Amino acid sequence: MARILVIDDYVEICTLAKKFLILDGHEVDTAENGAVGLKLAGRNKYDLVITDVVMPEQDGI
Repeated sequence: MARILVIDDYVEICTLAKKFLILDGHEVDTAENGAVGLKLAGRNKYDLVITDVVMPEQDGI
């Protein structure tokens, strides 16, 4: 299955998305903002990134 990165400043959204994606067989990492997401993306290869657009520190764009 896919390796997915979920980026959102609401922990509940990351937790829920991760739970359902893992149940579907995917490997999932989460990040609390765009800056952390970029660091993870620099270290790992992802098939898909799901991101919020408006977040503190760095947006999802």
